[in-house]
Amino acid sequence: MIPRAPIELERAFEDPARVHALFDAFAPYPMLQARGQVMGSHLEQAAITGAPITDAMVAAARDDAKQSLRLTPTFRGYWATAEHCPAEVEWLFRCPRFEAAARRLHGAEVLVRPSEVYAHIIVPHRQGPPGSHVDLPSFRGIGRRDLPVWLLVTMRRSGLFEAWRVPVATAVCWLYRGPGGSFTYWPAGPDGEPRRTVAPFDNRGVMGENDSMFHRGDPVGDGAVEAPTRLAVHSELAPSPQGSEHWQILNGDEVIAEYPREAVRFALSWSARIFADQAAERRDREHQDDLQFGRVLDIFQADLARRGLPADVPHDPLGDPAWIALLGRTYRMVPRHDPLAA
Repeated sequence: MIPRAPIELERAFEDPARVHALFDAFAPYPMLQARGQVMGSHLEQAAITGAPITDAMVAAARDDAKQSLRLTPTFRGYWATAEHCPAEVEWLFRCPRFEAAARRLHGAEVLVRPSEVYAHIIVPHRQGPPGSHVDLPSFRGIGRRDLPVWLLVTMRRSGLFEAWRVPVATAVCWLYRGPGGSFTYWPAGPDGEPRRTVAPFDNRGVMGENDSMFHRGDPVGDGAVEAPTRLAVHSELAPSPQGSEHWQILNGDEVIAEYPREAVRFALSWSARIFADQAAERRDREHQDDLQFGRVLDIFQADLARRGLPADVPHDPLGDPAWIALLGRTYRMVPRHDPLAA
């Protein structure tokens, strides 16, 4: 799984203050691990990040009373999608600078179709090493509304569904001047050496093929600011009622932590689907060759059988813990060289 060579964006935004205003306008932000957004258990979390899957994770996933996630103070909120783009975000969703960089990444003749803009915000913490990962892939006919993230990411790592994959381009941009919070990525693939942004990286970004390029956000801060405690999947991040120069983590009405704005790592992701030509886009738009869930299961089942592994599809293939563990272990892929994990 070798990505296209990423492109560094030395100046992501002409007016960073305009972007900061959007961060304020779209608050509050739920936890990344909030159920329904990305993952629902430690087992699904491991399947997404490539962390080793243990029998204890499988057992816990079978017992709702023991469901647990490795909570990090990371918050996410969607500002725009292809289906819904508020007027105040239109200039960013249709950003000519990002579209031009996407063409540099994939080729001058491709069609660039913006798909989403979302905020990714992290407050100071020293948990780690964080898990490297690839982003959610795009397949014709199947997406986040149809299948859980752990399965979509596993499909990409398996390499079994390339005939239906729609290439993507993703710009990850930061508005942050504090310590830590670097962006580590593997531009030469999981067997290559990593690259890391070097502070200061305020108003900078990287345009990459992020469903193929492993990457991660490193711990934010230098230990001088206390990391939050008592995080819960329902925690939210929002500006202080006294003004957005301070941001608060709330559990309901209770403030459990507060940080000055400069200590918070604000990041923005802009993504687009890429089509080689009009025919490829029409094929997708008109659903001429969509991938169906039944076929996904058939392809996995056949490949598992070729590997000599148990291939019986369970009654609940979207949530069965043993099935999640089997696919996660079989198609696990992580970077070989990781300086933080060493």
